[in-house]
Amino acid sequence: MESGEKSVTQLRQEIVTLHARIATLEAERAAREQTSDMDSLYRALVDRCSVLMCAHDFEGNILYVNPTVTQMLGYPPNAWIGRNIRNFLPPIFQPLFDAYLQRIQQNPEDEGFMRVVTKSGETRIWRYHNVRYEEEGRPRYVIG
Repeated sequence: MESGEKSVTQLRQEIVTLHARIATLEAERAAREQTSDMDSLYRALVDRCSVLMCAHDFEGNILYVNPTVTQMLGYPPNAWIGRNIRNFLPPIFQPLFDAYLQRIQQNPEDEGFMRVVTKSGETRIWRYHNVRYEEEGRPRYVIG
């Protein structure tokens, strides 16, 4: 009889432990869903924003541009990702971009003006305010 009671006690403890684990898992799932919802909201805001927005790595390689960039400068979306920003600057201004990259590596923010060549060959002036973004476990990049 005593070993039977011991088994019932153990089962009760396991049930309590399982209930606690289920509650933890449900809370984690809810947090992931909320994060996913916020990620979707932020993506929608950026994608529908009427200002130019982009992200690039510390060599100037483009990681993301919002649709406004493609509309205002005339290049299709696939023309941007993975290409270097220098490819969209007049050659005479490319050394200024190198100086910018040095500044943003040393300072958390940088702002100024940049000349960008549209697909049709026009030169546009782009005002930027860029911020170095660092997230643990991921390579640093710049958003602006």
